[in-house]
Amino acid sequence: MQTAEVSQGNASGTRTKYEASYSQTVSYKSEKDASDQSRSQIPRPINDSMKSQEKLRSLASESLKILNWKRIDNIARQCDWKRNRDGFAVFRTKKQSLYYVMAVGTLKCSAKELQNAMREPNTKQYNDTMAAFFGSDFTHGRVEHTDNIQLDIACLDEQAPHALHESGSLLTCDVYLKSASFSKANVFSRPEWWSYLDFVIEDTDQKGFHKCWRSVENRNSSYDVRGKKIKSSQLHDVVAGFSIREKSEYLDNLRKPSVRVLFYAQCSRNGRNITTAFSKSKTRTTRKRLDRMANAMPRLHALMRRRRLGAQTLIQKSSVRASNRYCISCSQSFKQPGNKKGQCDLCGFFVCLLCCTIEQRETKTQQTSKVLVCHPCMARVNACNYENVPYDDLMVPTIIPSSPESPSIASVLADLLEETFKSVDQTKKRSVIRVMKHLLELDEGNDEIQGSGESQSDLGSLAGISTEYVDAVRRKDFEQIPLEKCVLANTESRSYPLVYKSGKDTIPDPLVSKSEHERLKMIKDKRLVEMGDVEELNIVCRLAARELECQVGFIMIIDESTQHVVATSDEQFRDLKLPRNQSVCTHLLMNDKPLLVPHLEADVRFHDLEVVKSMKKKFYCGFPIIGDNNVILASVCCIDEQTRQVSDTQYSAMQRLASTASRILHLRGSVAKCDV
Repeated sequence: MQTAEVSQGNASGTRTKYEASYSQTVSYKSEKDASDQSRSQIPRPINDSMKSQEKLRSLASESLKILNWKRIDNIARQCDWKRNRDGFAVFRTKKQSLYYVMAVGTLKCSAKELQNAMREPNTKQYNDTMAAFFGSDFTHGRVEHTDNIQLDIACLDEQAPHALHESGSLLTCDVYLKSASFSKANVFSRPEWWSYLDFVIEDTDQKGFHKCWRSVENRNSSYDVRGKKIKSSQLHDVVAGFSIREKSEYLDNLRKPSVRVLFYAQCSRNGRNITTAFSKSKTRTTRKRLDRMANAMPRLHALMRRRRLGAQTLIQKSSVRASNRYCISCSQSFKQPGNKKGQCDLCGFFVCLLCCTIEQRETKTQQTSKVLVCHPCMARVNACNYENVPYDDLMVPTIIPSSPESPSIASVLADLLEETFKSVDQTKKRSVIRVMKHLLELDEGNDEIQGSGESQSDLGSLAGISTEYVDAVRRKDFEQIPLEKCVLANTESRSYPLVYKSGKDTIPDPLVSKSEHERLKMIKDKRLVEMGDVEELNIVCRLAARELECQVGFIMIIDESTQHVVATSDEQFRDLKLPRNQSVCTHLLMNDKPLLVPHLEADVRFHDLEVVKSMKKKFYCGFPIIGDNNVILASVCCIDEQTRQVSDTQYSAMQRLASTASRILHLRGSVAKCDV
């Protein structure tokens, strides 16, 4: 087994000298890279006359009539394909007055993931995607206009597969007017620019979609970055589109989705196919641009990889120092002559140059960056599920500000307690009142359970007692944690490596914190695992689940090898035990800050856990329960099948509930210790 050290010093060595060794790595520039360069032109603004709904509807309907995918599929079956790289084949031909190109290939992803990657609703995301797709040819682009239109499917060819919705003839879709500029093809040519309509049609029958591009007329002049008018070539009469169909394969009873990508683009040969007459040289320029579009299809592989890597949390190299003497992939010794090494940004271990690649990683905040990933980690990245990870989630999870109209933390806790008191049965109402006491006594510094031995006469007026405590909680001036102090663990990076028994394993070994020995001793001395069912802790779990609007809330304690559910809001999980390596909360032990994972299924650390595979949970939010000497004893956490955002008010309420659980555990542990 390989090992890595967690160090506070700087990691030795740099990765720059290794990057030249990866000849198969293709670099795709981001919007930031493009903006740093001197662009020959900026996109022309589109005339307002093109932005009316009637004009947009007319252009979209004409595009769908031209892009008859049933006819295009028949043509594709008869083509003599020219094999290209990365599994894509290209075909081009001249037929009558048309010149058209096609490309076909397969991507190992779902149609939903590809649709998320190709969705470009704003200028920033549009530039990121186009830069990845067309590389250095693309200089800059802009989303000029967005609208929502209804298309009359009944007026189209009845045999065309875009008659997708038999239940009605009207189909609603979002349409975008976009402009893009491309660099010169050679020193004698002009820069190119393209104004076009972009929209997507869902294909529910085939579990896919159709993405359509259509040139729009733009007579505005082109200008360079200094505002000087320049000559450029406009791409006229281009109609292009993607037909995406999902197909599922099963390996070891697991569904492995893949999609067939068919790209088609056409333009007129004589310049009179639609509206515009232009010279033979401009026609040649447009044809060459279509050829480049078809040849760019293999870049979809890189686009998917960089989006997937953007969903991962990388190591902090200043804290994780690799010490393995053998490659974690091929097991060859680094002492062999010429066997150079680099540190994987995902697992944190050294790997030889032949067993890793340098990839582009895309995030919403950092644009793109180069990361070194070993082959086993890249396989784990590809094994995750990214169907429900949109572009907006390719960023570090953050706490969002509450709306100005949102209630205070005192009102939130009081409402939760009042609802809980009314919903539980008679035998649990006293436990709710005790939780209210704990919440109030946290700020008073009183560690004794006042009134814990209520008389039988008191129990007859529990409703009145509850009302008094709820009012006291509502009047309490609980501290609202400022948004800038609502910090999370493992957001930008993580300070620990991921250790696997072999390159084929998908679940990392259990993590061990620096205070592991002291933590285990404290759990054993207080007999926390053996304290049985504590209803006050179950109430805390119920409050946490309601606050975050999650399905289940837990309080977990992790010992040497097992994760124990000591309290939960759902009785079916009472006294549940799981192997420690199946725990999400074990990652919470590595930091004293809360852990928020919006997409468990897309994270290499968690995607193969039973809570994700069997229970289909996607969202996790956990807060540490701190004991003596700032040692993490347990965690209060919530999971759900739907991802969500967490506000600063929810953060403050969860922090208060974690402190309440800590107080209850401390008192229970003190009693258990005295009984020994």
